[in-house]
Amino acid sequence: MEFFRCDNPDCGFLTPGPEPDVCPRCGGELFLPVDEDELEGGDLLELSDYAHDNGSDRDALNYIKRAMELEYPAAYYRMGVCFLLGKLGVETDVQKAISCFRTVAEMGDPSGWSALAQLYQEGNGFDRDAVKSFELFHKAADADYPPAICALGLCYETGEGVEQSWEEAASLYRRAADMGNARAQCNLAWCYENGKGVDQSWGDAVYWYSMSAEQRFPRAMCNLGMCYENGHGAQQSWERAAKLYSAAADRGYPPAQCNLAWCFKEGKGVEKDVAHALALYHSAAAAGDARAICTLGLLYERGDGVRRDEELAFRLYTQAAELGHLTAYCSIGLCY
Repeated sequence: MEFFRCDNPDCGFLTPGPEPDVCPRCGGELFLPVDEDELEGGDLLELSDYAHDNGSDRDALNYIKRAMELEYPAAYYRMGVCFLLGKLGVETDVQKAISCFRTVAEMGDPSGWSALAQLYQEGNGFDRDAVKSFELFHKAADADYPPAICALGLCYETGEGVEQSWEEAASLYRRAADMGNARAQCNLAWCYENGKGVDQSWGDAVYWYSMSAEQRFPRAMCNLGMCYENGHGAQQSWERAAKLYSAAADRGYPPAQCNLAWCFKEGKGVEKDVAHALALYHSAAAAGDARAICTLGLLYERGDGVRRDEELAFRLYTQAAELGHLTAYCSIGLCY
């Protein structure tokens, strides 16, 4: 099989033949042929992504396996994720995922320690062990692996496996945020928003939410939208808020779907569209979002945009209450 790499050194896009006319990544028009035996592990994973994006999970999986033959740690990690989540047509098997992650760890790659730490934290494939999880996250963080540094910060935030400390959490979030980790940037922004481990600062919160949102991290886009909605650390703008909610909603983030639904229902930042608002509420509710479920209950109770149905409203309130939504408890009480 022939392969071609974009000649732009800042791009390096790699694709199987035939040779494209234009690079889809940078717009360049010059490609260099690459022999199959010259492909390295990273090249094969890039080809795996390309195959998946073009609807060929079988080819995507084969490229991962070929990278594993080269003893490429990231390929074993990728295969572990496939076994863990049942991706690329692979049957879910937590023990096989653990085996892959252990191989990565034995290669000295911190992503393996971090993946195993996550499974210990969740009790997935192992007995839940917060202390073991903390130790593995710490080991990966010591190797400067940004996702593990962020996860270690969360351990300090929640007190899992270690004494709770907002100061340590915020410090670790900052360390990972400075390394470009989107989740850590969002977590640090939240710390600034709420004055946890740092002095409260809306300006710093908006800065870090913006950095994370630029990487399309859904929670950051949603929270940044709320800053624009309320004029906290940024000039109030319903239009910018709705745009950010929409971007996060498109990535399946239920809180953003709820916020965008409200915008469509009230015509804030977007043209009023009650039908679309209901569809967004239903989408968030289907994902288990308690606020969306409770809001649907209120709409059905009042007959607001839907046919009035008090029995359905009560069932929705009950469902939201079972998820711990306090307003739903109050709504149930008012039903009696």
